[in-house]
Formats: sequence, structure tokens, C-alpha cells
Amino acid sequence: MIGQQGVLEISASRVAANVALFRQRLGGGGVAICATVKANAYGHGLAEVLPALRKCGVAWACVYSLPEALDVVRLSPGMKVLVLSPVVLTERAAE
Repeated sequence: MIGQQGVLEISASRVAANVALFRQRLGGGGVAICATVKANAYGHGLAEVLPALRKCGVAWACVYSLPEALDVVRLSPGMKVLVLSPVVLTERAAE
């Protein structure tokens, strides 16, 4: 694997501007937006990205797996989560 170095800054104002643009293009404030944050928000960090999304009214997060969904619930209680992969619960897990 090739080593990587660098610094990534998350701009809460740019996140808000992008969400506002989506809302505008999709017809206004009543639109529910589901932000895809799988793979730890594409490596940007759920703990950094989720608060910025919540602040601008994003109520849904889309992830790939159940463990990722549990991370979203832990970091952003009350946020709705869409899981893309199949989730199979055994009787023991459902208890």
C-alpha cells in the first residue's frame, strides 16, 4: 500500500452551502436529504461530518453496513439511517 500524507479540512460552511443547493434544486425546504457517509464518511470522519450535516437539517445518513449504522446512531442520536447491505439477524441477535 502506498503511504499517504496530508491534511483534510472539513468546511461546515461548504457542507451547508451544498445542502442548501440540493434543497433548492430539489424544490425547497420540505425535501428530506439522505447523505451518504459510508466508509467513515469516505475517510473524512463521521465524527466530523455528521454534526455539520445535522446542523443544516440533514435527517438521514446512508451507510453500507450495520456496524456503520451503529456508529451513526452512537455519534448522532436521532438521525435516521439507511443501510445498503443486507442485514441478517439471527434469533439470538434479535433478543
